[in-house]
Amino acid sequence: MRSMIQHSARRGCVRLAVALGLCATAVLLPGSMSLAQAEQDLWLRIEQQVRLDTLTPTAMAVDPYGRVYLCDRNNKLHLLSPDLRLVRSVGGFGWGKEQFRHPAGLCAANGLDVFVCDYFNHRVERYDKDLNYIASLKGEDLEGEGSFIYPVSVDQSEQGDLFLLVRDPAQVIRFDSMGRPRLAFGGLEAGAGQLVDPIRLCLGDGKVYVLDIGTRSVRVFDMFGNYLGSLGEGELQEPQCLGWIPPELLVVADAKRGLLWLKGELASPIPIVPQPKGKVREVAASRGEVYLLLEGQGAELWRGRIRRLGAEE
Repeated sequence: MRSMIQHSARRGCVRLAVALGLCATAVLLPGSMSLAQAEQDLWLRIEQQVRLDTLTPTAMAVDPYGRVYLCDRNNKLHLLSPDLRLVRSVGGFGWGKEQFRHPAGLCAANGLDVFVCDYFNHRVERYDKDLNYIASLKGEDLEGEGSFIYPVSVDQSEQGDLFLLVRDPAQVIRFDSMGRPRLAFGGLEAGAGQLVDPIRLCLGDGKVYVLDIGTRSVRVFDMFGNYLGSLGEGELQEPQCLGWIPPELLVVADAKRGLLWLKGELASPIPIVPQPKGKVREVAASRGEVYLLLEGQGAELWRGRIRRLGAEE
């Protein structure tokens, strides 16, 4: 009886997806599945939805243990537990320690530290996993290619290096685990890969991906700053954010086209069930789960998993 109910529920989800026109996905995963099969099979099933009525989040990061970090328009930094309950909030408007002026980007990749791009204070703030302040990396304290203003996005490699995206000049700066600048790339020296108006950065599969709304594309570099090419040119319309979903899924949220998977020249929709009413502002992944930060009539945090239609649960 239980098996019958489970199969009935899966068939119901398939029928719902078909009825909503949600079967035009093109995501090629590891294994022998062909692209044609992937176009029919892959979708994102949402398993938990949480309203964030008291928050106005602008950025999100999820650590390897499922802890969620949000920064918001009130210049606050928030910690949510793995079951998405609000645990702690810090910050407020200002120039001093534990204060922000428009926190714009977050990183919690190593499960121990949280890095915050403090946009108008031109610095990156470091906290521990429980939101205790540790240190500041200030652009004005650095010289040469390490100096920066307007940091907007940050990610961390497995080796502990920070990759910081800044907007003036538009470039990526790589810092080692001691906070020392090692190289800058994406500027004039990048040639065809020069960044115009970048807003988000993420690491995945040994590469650096930068979402550039000035070119409506994702610029791809290796970890040493060499330009490798671009994704999504001619396909992205109003890109909002990007994220890496292990093991090999690079996604972009587009205000007009929805959640997209990028591969070569393709930018193919990933159906979301249920369909969100608001737009996706941020996307992240941890422990096989995908997190969406939505904004519309109030903010919401959604969590789900990539599925194949008709697959056994």
